[in-house]
Amino acid sequence: MRAFFSIGEAAKRVGVSVQTLRHYDKLRLLIPSQQSAAGYRLYSLRDCERLQSIRALRELGFALDVIAQLLDSKIDPSNALELQLAAVEAEQRALKRRQLVLKASMAGERHAVLARLQRKHVLAKLDRLEREHFLATNLTWRPDDAPANQAVWRAAVFDLPEEMDDTQLEAWIELAEIAADDGFRETLERQRQSTQGMDPTALANFGEAFQRMLTGALQAAREKRRPDDESSQALLDDWVTSLARCYSREPDAEFARELISHHDPRISRYWQLVSKLKGLPVQLTFEDATNWLLAALRARLDKKPVARR
Repeated sequence: MRAFFSIGEAAKRVGVSVQTLRHYDKLRLLIPSQQSAAGYRLYSLRDCERLQSIRALRELGFALDVIAQLLDSKIDPSNALELQLAAVEAEQRALKRRQLVLKASMAGERHAVLARLQRKHVLAKLDRLEREHFLATNLTWRPDDAPANQAVWRAAVFDLPEEMDDTQLEAWIELAEIAADDGFRETLERQRQSTQGMDPTALANFGEAFQRMLTGALQAAREKRRPDDESSQALLDDWVTSLARCYSREPDAEFARELISHHDPRISRYWQLVSKLKGLPVQLTFEDATNWLLAALRARLDKKPVARR
């Protein structure tokens, strides 16, 4: 076994460039053990072993100054590895978020991809308060709204998480795009205007009926219950009748048709994304309940007018 290797031989043995070895020598990270009579660097087997360690640590992302301290036993290896692991994990999260933004930006018309990329990049960097302000502004939340609406706004706009994981970030970017959509805002405004002047007692009763409907619809969807059976239609009666009273309307076929025609699937998707963003453990979603309810309304219209009470 040879005792010493030239700089080219040592570089080839470990798989680095000659320029790298010269750089390490200049930094005093790896000083060759000897020099030839002509002044050429000569590396021992121990030098090559140190070079192997340097290369491995560099591939794991360690800075050269940290590597020098590690190999010279000037810092605790366990602490250094823990810090490096934390840095790698943070880098992975950053890369994942970049990936999410890039993938989200690719959906849509090609000519507008750079504009979408910039917008989604900005959305991904907002903190909690900025996200809540963004939603409140785009959804035109009003602090003077009726008390019955404030609970809805609280759920739809506020109490967002301080930190987001990848799933929440993906949900947030889509949620923000929906909130900024003109058509979606028009739907919300129509709903808001439709509730103005409602009888407070009827509105409160409808809130209770809505909760019963939502719970019952989720259960029916979970059980894959037929939307045209007797129990399903009884659940529908309760909700439609309570809603019709709020509008001073009759719970007839015309009213049922309006409920179907005014349905905006983005409303369901919005609430589904809110659930994801807030980390709510929902197996079946508001969207599942809405789809089942629409099926029940259509089944009602196919059979007979909505019964009056």
